[in-house]
Amino acid sequence: MKAIYKPKVDAANVLTERKSRWVVFGNKQSHGVNYEEVYSPCTQLNTLRILLQLSLILGLWAFTMDVVTCFLNGELDVANPLYVRWPDGRMVRGTHFGRLAKSVYGLKQAPRVWYFTLKRWLLQYDALLAVSNVDPCLSYIFRPDELIVFIYIHVDNFLVLTSSEAWKNTFFASFNSAYPSVDEGALTDILGMRMTFRDAGLVRECRMSQHGLIHRMLEKYGMTDCNPALSPMEPKLALTPADPQDVATAFPYANLAMELMWLGRCTRPDILPAVCYLARFMHCHSATHWQHLLRVLRYLKGTIDVCLTLQCSSPASHNAELVVAAYSDADHAADKVTRRSVTGSLVRLNGSTVMCSSKLQKTVAVSTADAELVALSETARDIEHVVNLLSEFAPVKLPVVLHGDNHASIIQAESALNNTASRHIAVRDRYVAKLAELGRIRIVKVPSVENLADFFTKFMPTDRFLVLRQIVLRFFRSTEE
Repeated sequence: MKAIYKPKVDAANVLTERKSRWVVFGNKQSHGVNYEEVYSPCTQLNTLRILLQLSLILGLWAFTMDVVTCFLNGELDVANPLYVRWPDGRMVRGTHFGRLAKSVYGLKQAPRVWYFTLKRWLLQYDALLAVSNVDPCLSYIFRPDELIVFIYIHVDNFLVLTSSEAWKNTFFASFNSAYPSVDEGALTDILGMRMTFRDAGLVRECRMSQHGLIHRMLEKYGMTDCNPALSPMEPKLALTPADPQDVATAFPYANLAMELMWLGRCTRPDILPAVCYLARFMHCHSATHWQHLLRVLRYLKGTIDVCLTLQCSSPASHNAELVVAAYSDADHAADKVTRRSVTGSLVRLNGSTVMCSSKLQKTVAVSTADAELVALSETARDIEHVVNLLSEFAPVKLPVVLHGDNHASIIQAESALNNTASRHIAVRDRYVAKLAELGRIRIVKVPSVENLADFFTKFMPTDRFLVLRQIVLRFFRSTEE
């Protein structure tokens, strides 16, 4: 065992506590000897955005709770005892070893043990609670006009959305009696993100921001006094991998790229295309690539107050249908090295962005229509994920409208023509066509200038970029409260 010390900061980069704990050396565990399964379900950011949008739509209260040293509460399998050596050569009851009664930090199976311990407690606490089949870290009670509860769990962080504050108080009290926890009150921070709710008459909003993380990155990489950029990347930029002898190892390229990736996935999808593109050069970057990565920081310096805003009109009826809409686009042969295309997708719930992505396609498309068809297929999978999650507890308006801007790919997707020109992507044809046949989706052609997914496929002129950013993020300027 070993002592670990670590400071903890909140979303505003303010030190909140200094943690210290004993951990075991999990790297010395042997598979099949002192552990078997280690997989533990993890929360999805898309689920968090969906739940926050639902809280605005249904008029729910949002609260958070933090479990104190959660991994110390995991109940180990008594049939497979685990033993540890006491730290610093200490002896307890005449021996250097001890048997673990519960899990501790550092065990490979500690997250899994804690998850199933928590799941058992939740199901025993209230028979009405159900665990989502789509996201196992989400439990819910959905009884319109009676009680609505969503419990979103990320390891030791709880987000509880409910229509009854009394139910929340009883739940927190019962949970605290079983496992020590801290009631953090109304939602303000979760997973390093600052949540700011605003009720402006008929419109309710939730602003998701990470100002503290941006400030930390600017300080860490010496960019606090840099000149801001208007966009994260130059239009039509085309980089090539650096030669092996020119690879720059002096720059913390991977560290910055991963930090920016986290920021883009959470609250700043406007930097996602640029970061995903630059991340392709993780192992073959030069000083030129590093300067383009720093440009993303320069863009963030001038747009610190930009945030992803979830928005809806006044709370709707609990029985009202939820409206999901999606946009799909592709940039054919965008990668000049592999000639693979880029897929951009966007899924919105009642007008707010809840899922978006910018990714390189896994195969080379031989035509624009093929690339667009692959994009339609991947976006259709995103739609199914969102609809399946929502359908567990609320009605969803079907078919979901999927917007695309390529006529040939839409015809091919809807008809699933099986000919020599399309047989290499026949599975994707059939998947999209089947969803359309079942009435799950309806593909609609829109002009390219109205396709919001275009925002995630290419680097565009600043004017166009700012217009789409305004629509996708529902961005407005404000000061940090």
